[in-house]
Amino acid sequence: MRAIVVASTGGPEVLEYKDITVPEPSTGEVRIRVLKASVHFADIKKRKGAKGSGIPGILGLDAVGIIDKVGQDVNGLRIGDRVIAFVKTGSYAEFAIANALLVYPIADYVDTAVAAACPVPAFLSFMLLERVGRLSKGETVLVHAASGGTGLTLIQLARKLGAGKIPMALVLTLY
Repeated sequence: MRAIVVASTGGPEVLEYKDITVPEPSTGEVRIRVLKASVHFADIKKRKGAKGSGIPGILGLDAVGIIDKVGQDVNGLRIGDRVIAFVKTGSYAEFAIANALLVYPIADYVDTAVAAACPVPAFLSFMLLERVGRLSKGETVLVHAASGGTGLTLIQLARKLGAGKIPMALVLTLY
């Protein structure tokens, strides 16, 4: 398979498009033929050498794709399912491995590009507002760095969940 591999830390010039071995799912995992993958600030940080970055390796936290192989002890997911997933092996590749517990079927009517843009911002925003912040209707939510996918999703979800005021602070970070 072809993948974008990072062999060392640095700028975009360290990204290499090369042939590597197709990964195999272990017990409780699925292999996904990647259709689309998101690019996150975490990918850039990893490429630049953030602590515990796991380089060398393949970047990419999540993907939209089709399950093409299922490991043992996987229930509720089948070959051919169209899914979003938080991947284990990096999503900048033709195939990626994911723990079956982090794989979610998506409806056929959901656009692939839209689905690919959603996993990290949507799950993170929900967890921050509902589980960490325990947002109640009418409360004020201050969103720092309301310029990326997560910040914009936080604003939209806070409105949906009934936040009162949502002041925003735009923070520019150069990489």
